[in-house]
Formats: sequence, structure tokens, C-alpha cells
Amino acid sequence: INMYEDNPQRNIHNIFMALVYGDQPAGWDIPGPRENIRKFVQKDFLEYRKKHYVAKGTIVTVAGDIDVAKVEKKIREIFADISTAKKHDKLKTNDTQTKPAIKVAHKDIDQAHMVMGVRSFDLYDKQIPALSVMQSILSGGMSGRLWHRFREELGICYYVRAFSDAYTDHGIFGVWAGVDKNRVGEAIGEVCKAFKKLADVPVSKGELRKVKDGMIGRLYLGLESSDDQAMFYGSQEIHHEKLKDPKDVEKEIEKVTAKDIQDIAKKIFVDKTLNCAIIGPFKDNSQFSKQLTFGS
Repeated sequence: INMYEDNPQRNIHNIFMALVYGDQPAGWDIPGPRENIRKFVQKDFLEYRKKHYVAKGTIVTVAGDIDVAKVEKKIREIFADISTAKKHDKLKTNDTQTKPAIKVAHKDIDQAHMVMGVRSFDLYDKQIPALSVMQSILSGGMSGRLWHRFREELGICYYVRAFSDAYTDHGIFGVWAGVDKNRVGEAIGEVCKAFKKLADVPVSKGELRKVKDGMIGRLYLGLESSDDQAMFYGSQEIHHEKLKDPKDVEKEIEKVTAKDIQDIAKKIFVDKTLNCAIIGPFKDNSQFSKQLTFGS
């Protein structure tokens, strides 16, 4: 925990999630607070294991040059004694927000770190493919809009990237950046402009084609090893989705239109669900809070 908190590039995500979701599982750090760890005893771990490590919550994925019958036989042997107790369900996430929110954590560092984001869609929403394409428009490598604007034109950051995190009952779309500590306000304004442009101006055919080609290329390159294949199919199975092969995903990407992206941008880029977390040498959020708006 000390190590993570001493790494602002990583810790900013914890601060952001706590800002957005507050005191519920979606807003908690995975390691938890130090006082919890100090209090844990053996009984706590045994009860947790009994509650969660059950047959209905277990998936085994195997990929590679295998004999399916032999592998299935071995898995049955290994898991013969697994508990068949009832699966414990997760708590439903409270995903409501009525006004923009900002959190500044003071740390005496030369480069500030920030995450700005809005609430988006859960894992099962039909708009997820278009959201993924929109993410790549902003952050598709060195040709992405954010990199070009923040690094090449303005020179205000060392790293900048967009992300789209979809969970079982909530989602976040945002931007993560390491910014010159004297230009954080400028960076906030530029992120808002980048988001608003997606809502106001349709993506050109040329840019959309380039982004799709990049996504499809990375999809297949990312599935060349056996462990990547296992993760690709296993993650779908664990979320109870209908299994898709890479061709299915490619078709979803190809179906996304400029209008789809613009419609999503208009829907999610609104002031009331805008959030910003910052780590840097700042006393409070007063100098940044007024900039947290799309101007609409």
C-alpha cells in the first residue's frame, strides 16, 4: 500500500474511483485500508474462501495444442472436491451523480497527475463497440487526437491516454495524463474540448477508417499466444456473455458509424457526470473547479 501510494501515476486512479463511487466496493482500493490488514486473522481468510471459491464461481480456460478429452478428465479430477455452495452475489453499484466533482490530493511533485472522466455504459450495453472506437480516436497510439494535441502541439504532458472501463453494472470513460504542474488548468480545458468535439463534429471517413484498421490489427496481434487466447475467451465466459470469436469482434468494430460515436458523445459528455482527480503541489481544488465544464 505504501508503495502504491508513493507512485502518483498509479495512485491517481484510486483517488479518481473513490471520488466517483465513494464508500462502496467500486470506490474502494483493492488492498483496502491499512487498519483492515492489521486486524485480519486466519478465520477471515477461511470464511472468505468458503463464501466465494465455489463451483458456480469457478471457470477453467485452457488454450493451446491440447487433447480436449484428457484435459477435461484432469480438470474433473482436480476440482472433484470443490464446494457446491451458493454463489455470493456482488453488491449493486450506486451509479448516480447530479453535479460535477473534483478531488485534489496534495503531493509535492514536479509533474501533476490527473484523471478526468464521465460515467458511461456497463459491459453488456450494445454501445460498447462504438465506445471502444471512440476511445481509439482519442488514444490510438501516437496518431491519436490526445497525443497529437497534448504532446505535439502544446507540449504540456509526458503521457496521455484515453480509457474505457466497462464493468458488470457501471462504466467509466476518461483520460489519464501526467501534466506540467503549472498547466493543469489548461489540460482540464483541453480534455473538455476534446470530449466536446466528439459530440459536435462527426468523425471523418478517413480518420474512422484509420482507427478501425488499427483496432482490428491490434485485436489479431493480441491473440497470437495461447495465454492471450485463454484470456480472450475466458473473460467472456466469466461475464456470462455469448462467446464471440475475433471475427465477431471485427464485425462489431466495422459496424460503428460516425453518427454512433457522435450520439454516444452527446449522451455521456455532460457536466453533471464529469469528474476530475488530481495529484500535485496544490492546496485545494479552488483553482480548477470552475474549469470542470463543457460549457453547455
